[in-house]
Amino acid sequence: TFVDKAYMKKPLLIIFILCANYHYAFTQMQKDTLFFNNGTLVIGKLKKIKVGVVTFDPDDANDITVQLRKIKAIDATREIYRVESIKKAVLYGILKPDSLPQHVKIVGEDIQKSIELVEIINLYPYSNRFIQRFSGNIGLGYNYTRSSGFGRLNFDMALNYNSKKNEITTTVSTIYSV
Repeated sequence: TFVDKAYMKKPLLIIFILCANYHYAFTQMQKDTLFFNNGTLVIGKLKKIKVGVVTFDPDDANDITVQLRKIKAIDATREIYRVESIKKAVLYGILKPDSLPQHVKIVGEDIQKSIELVEIINLYPYSNRFIQRFSGNIGLGYNYTRSSGFGRLNFDMALNYNSKKNEITTTVSTIYSV
């Protein structure tokens, strides 16, 4: 009957709403967070830290860059990061806020170390998959001067591979005259 169908739809609707709320709450927990010295915070994805500058992708804006000294804490648990410090230590783990201001706790498989944020020279996501550890670029260009009948072909390539112990960079640059 019609009444039985209406009662059946109500529990299904409630289950759907609960599942949707759980999924939304879970995805919000997976976001990275920057806590600033002035009390504000930004939620999104931590991309990298390079020489005192944080690159961050907020949920509601384009990428932002922030000086590291303006940040009170970082909470980045969505992926494992490779962290290089000014003391030449290389650490792998997620970033959790520390009890000390302007410090971060790096939590990895076998470590849990607190370091000051300004000690981080380089930080970028680290992947355990072999192919994802490669990065690079390729450039190709051709220039021809009609008055002299001279042509030039340029080729540039850079290939980087990052493992837990090494970082290997290969570059190639050639110019061919035609």
